[in-house]
Amino acid sequence: MDCSGTMQFLLKSIGYSDIPRTSYAQFDWLKDKGTLRKVGFFRSPERAIRDFRPGDLIFWGGTYNSGHKVSHVMVYLGQGRNGTRYVFGARGTKVKGLNGNGVDIFEFKPESTGGRLVGYGPLPGLKKG
Repeated sequence: MDCSGTMQFLLKSIGYSDIPRTSYAQFDWLKDKGTLRKVGFFRSPERAIRDFRPGDLIFWGGTYNSGHKVSHVMVYLGQGRNGTRYVFGARGTKVKGLNGNGVDIFEFKPESTGGRLVGYGPLPGLKKG
């Protein structure tokens, strides 16, 4: 299962019936719902990472040549007591997660995706905690 298929499966299982299939369509879905925060000139990647909240979808571009601005998506899980940040989703078999590879929990290392952070945001309809 790829990254966007993992997010679609996860979100459908908790009641989001309108979640699109691809990472770039999921990016647009958050934008259309008004919860997307773009990373760029006005919001640096460093500032964005400080703003992440558990449950946010995180989007990257340039992880592979997809022909789209967005090519990867994962969900932010939060920060451990030791300061390590964690994400859940699907990665290639060369990247090891906490339990193996493929669909797993991974340490959040922005440089490890091979791409650039392009956006993030909370799921539509969730209350801020």
